[in-house]
Amino acid sequence: MSISTRVRNILRIALCNRPGANEFINQVDYTHKIVAAGSVTTAGGAAAEVISVEGVLSTDTVIAVLKAVGAGPVTILTVEAGTDQITVTFSGDPSNDHEVSYEVIRAV
Repeated sequence: MSISTRVRNILRIALCNRPGANEFINQVDYTHKIVAAGSVTTAGGAAAEVISVEGVLSTDTVIAVLKAVGAGPVTILTVEAGTDQITVTFSGDPSNDHEVSYEVIRAV
């Protein structure tokens, strides 16, 4: 089942099949899709970390968050998509004990 069909089914349940609900649901137009997602533990050694993710394009959008913070507190400053990789720049060296979760989004 496609993601579009799943979302439409969820909307039907949420709207309890009210009159007019199907017309609204069928007008939903998806502009983006998630092409990759995951979590990695930082390697440390520098503020910028490159995460290899096959299929990522430089035109993609990446959302990243710290899932687990290590001993040395750092924050994410920037996240950039590149060909088959994501570059996360931290406020300092994250050492090897931070966990980063990411989603890669692409326009359809």
